[in-house]
Amino acid sequence: MWESFYNFISPNNFIPHGHCYLWKPELVWLHLLSDLVIGLSYYSIPALLIYFVRQRQDLPFRWVFRLFGAFILFCGTTHLLAIWTLWHPAYWLAGLVKAGTAIISLYTALQLKPIVSLALALPSPAQLEAANLALQEENQERKQAEEALKQAEISLKQTNELLEQRVRERTVEVEHSLSLLQTTLESTADAILVLDLSDRIITFNQKYIDLWQVGDIVPHKDDYNKVLLSVYEQLQNPENLRVQIEQERAQPDFQGYGIFELKNGKICERYSKPQFLNGEIVGRVISCRDITDRKRAEEALRRSEELYRTLVQNFPNGSVTLFDRELRYTLVEGTELVEVGLNRGKLEEKALWEVLPAETSAMLEPCYRSALTGKPIVADIPYSDRIYRFHVVPVRNEQGEIFAGMSMSQNITVQKQAEQALRQAKNELEIRVQERTRELYEANTTLQELNAELQRSNQELEQFAYVASHDLQEPLRAVAGYTQLLAEEYQNNLDETATEYIAYIIDGAARMRQLIQDLLAYSRVGTKGKAFTSCDCNAAVRQAVNNLLVLIGENNANVDWDRLPTVIADSTQMVQLFQNLVSNAIKFRREEPPKIQITAELQQEGWLFGVKDNGIGIKSRYLDRIFQIFQRLHSRQEVPGTGIGLAICKKIVERHHGRIWAESEPGVGTTFYFTIPQLTATN
Repeated sequence: MWESFYNFISPNNFIPHGHCYLWKPELVWLHLLSDLVIGLSYYSIPALLIYFVRQRQDLPFRWVFRLFGAFILFCGTTHLLAIWTLWHPAYWLAGLVKAGTAIISLYTALQLKPIVSLALALPSPAQLEAANLALQEENQERKQAEEALKQAEISLKQTNELLEQRVRERTVEVEHSLSLLQTTLESTADAILVLDLSDRIITFNQKYIDLWQVGDIVPHKDDYNKVLLSVYEQLQNPENLRVQIEQERAQPDFQGYGIFELKNGKICERYSKPQFLNGEIVGRVISCRDITDRKRAEEALRRSEELYRTLVQNFPNGSVTLFDRELRYTLVEGTELVEVGLNRGKLEEKALWEVLPAETSAMLEPCYRSALTGKPIVADIPYSDRIYRFHVVPVRNEQGEIFAGMSMSQNITVQKQAEQALRQAKNELEIRVQERTRELYEANTTLQELNAELQRSNQELEQFAYVASHDLQEPLRAVAGYTQLLAEEYQNNLDETATEYIAYIIDGAARMRQLIQDLLAYSRVGTKGKAFTSCDCNAAVRQAVNNLLVLIGENNANVDWDRLPTVIADSTQMVQLFQNLVSNAIKFRREEPPKIQITAELQQEGWLFGVKDNGIGIKSRYLDRIFQIFQRLHSRQEVPGTGIGLAICKKIVERHHGRIWAESEPGVGTTFYFTIPQLTATN
């Protein structure tokens, strides 16, 4: 592409124009300088035209200047190309530029023809000068008018500035007044609402909104009726306010007042007064105040006064006095005054030292002055042949300032005498306590010795239990075993009497073995018991019933139980307890099948359990004996057993800090009751 462009601007198939000048230096330079100066001149003329057109935006036919500028630029370009063709035969390029010059020249000539007539119509310089003179005169008159207008504007501006200054000052004064008014409205303790004669809302304060909860209504100036509806809904008795509002609207000069109770418990005091301007009524000012605290304070003060009056008039064995800062009595009441020869007439309006003995007043004066400084004091002071306890306290006003003091005195002579007697009794008691302590020490020493002896006995009992469980049972098993073997091996060689004796030996050995096992179980209740844990009594009863399935089946017994609680106990011993009571109920049955019911009820001392049967019953005189060890109410032939089962039950219940007893009716049945304290895993 570059090679094509180069061949276009500097072809080799033509002879440079300098050859036509025979490359004579003077001729070449003549053409070169002439074309250069002409080209530069042509380029400078459009620049001047552009500058001229930009500076004279009011010129007509501005496009003509643009055409002339383009024509001159093309002419200058042809002269510059004439210099280029001296050495480079770019005649096609020069021809194209000349063709462009011809086109723009022709177009410019054609465009100039229509505007020649318009150019001829332009005013001549003389006409322009005359018009300019007229214009100058008119301009001078206009300047004079403008000067006059300017002076008028300055005067008007000064007047406006003065007026604006006055308006600003007045506005500031009004804004200050309004701000002061609003500040006053907001700082007052009352809720304020201002209306005009048409019941339009003029202004209000925040307390009015807070009191009546109308923040979404009050800002709308024409909604006073909506405000009233909201107020009516909040009143306990809105009819009284409606009557007052009707009077205010009917009589513009009416002054209203009322106290209204709200549904939320508040009490409101309402004032309504006409607003005057230059002697004429222009509106109404409504002020409301929450007087709930004041009413409550008044009621509390009334009750306090009644209580104080009752206290003063009926103060037992004493008196109540009020005194001012000069220690003068202002109020004196009390039943004890008469007892010591004093009364209100002698004390009121008199100073302390004027009515009481010097010794008494000397002791009371520091107490009174201490109360007037805000420090209550209690002192026991003798007077006459009695002793009085004085409670002296400050009395404050509503601002919390101490303005007086109150003294409450009570005759404590009997109390002091009792205290003296008590001290004497205390001394005597201390002597007795020392003696009793010595006796208790001796008894404690004896108790420790007995406790040591008891521990030795327990150890011996444990040793006996071990012997019973091992050493005694072993020869007993040998006797029973060999006797049984003797009966089996020699039964054909023994007569009836020998067989009967052997049967007695086997039965005695079995009863002896059962007795040893029961004694061992009895001793282990207190020595081998497990730690108390959470025990489900339902599971304990089920285990006991499972252990007695054979006995229950043989006797066709029925054992039922309610939903039983979970207690803190030794679960193994609870199973043994239920098992002994159920088996006892089955043993002492009647002809009909045994029915046993187990219940539980929560009482104050804990859980009360009951095991009820339909057995033969127990006579009431034997109910205390049945829990003693080896106590039997029936022979072994009637009811088998060792007489230890219920004793074991009692020992288990007592280990659980409960008690056990029985209620029975012969021929009907027996109910065994026992208690288990209601404990938690922590206590």
